[in-house]
Amino acid sequence: MHKPQQIRHVEEARSPEALPFLTPWWWPVVEAELVPRIASYAAECGSSHVMTAQRIWAVLELMMNQSCNTDTLARLFPEVPVSHVPPWEVRKTFVAALTDSREEVLARFALERLASVVREETLPRLPTFPQARQTAPTDWRSVFSRSTLGHDVVFIRGTHRSHAGFESYRTRWEHEHFRAVHAIWQRYGFVRRSFWTGSPANASTYEDYAAFLDGGFMSKAGDYFAGLHGAWIIGREALRFLCFELNLTVPRWPPEAGAAPSHLDLGTRTLVQLATELASLCQRLRAFEQRW
Repeated sequence: MHKPQQIRHVEEARSPEALPFLTPWWWPVVEAELVPRIASYAAECGSSHVMTAQRIWAVLELMMNQSCNTDTLARLFPEVPVSHVPPWEVRKTFVAALTDSREEVLARFALERLASVVREETLPRLPTFPQARQTAPTDWRSVFSRSTLGHDVVFIRGTHRSHAGFESYRTRWEHEHFRAVHAIWQRYGFVRRSFWTGSPANASTYEDYAAFLDGGFMSKAGDYFAGLHGAWIIGREALRFLCFELNLTVPRWPPEAGAAPSHLDLGTRTLVQLATELASLCQRLRAFEQRW
């Protein structure tokens, strides 16, 4: 079983602090597939295998996570000048500088290898989420409820309270099921974006989005009064997948939709989709943001 691993780097003439990127559980398998190419590129650059692998993963993270840590990118890519770039332009600067770089070429090859190992069934068995113990599944309706936001949209119960005012996002009152769902899409490496808005004179919002399977995840928290607070799951497959991950019963699958997919079916689809439909998933994130 592969668990998320924190990338660590100690460079001879630089800071020995740990880098804060978390890798999804499948990355070690894919990285092993890249060993010859990483070794060849590292030799050309006079760099270490570890450092080169970290740079490749950082570019892949930049492609999948639209709110990835740009301080870490600056440490890994000191050749990209960002010290005088406005904060809101830093990510765009890295995207422009690293497009068509050798690291991006290898990152895209990593996605190709991910699709291959998933289709060839050479990945280890899907890891079990820590909360999914060997107990009878809990009723899914105790965690999710149908939403008025649209067809095949469900609400994470209680998040209208945990996501409002002082009981807001990333506080000690944070909703346990929100945290659990958030951890799942980080653990798989889904295409995602998180950000906050506001100023001392205005209401603040904290927003999270992820795109996977036939929909994804939307969350909006903050100290504003008018507007929606809470977290939602969009898509029948997305909901079913999260129910499996959280050890919940699954909603009835409509016969007209064909055979009901298993946990393994859905896990396989998420990774193949990530590897082959990255651009469309990023576009879906933008559509989610515009729904509010």
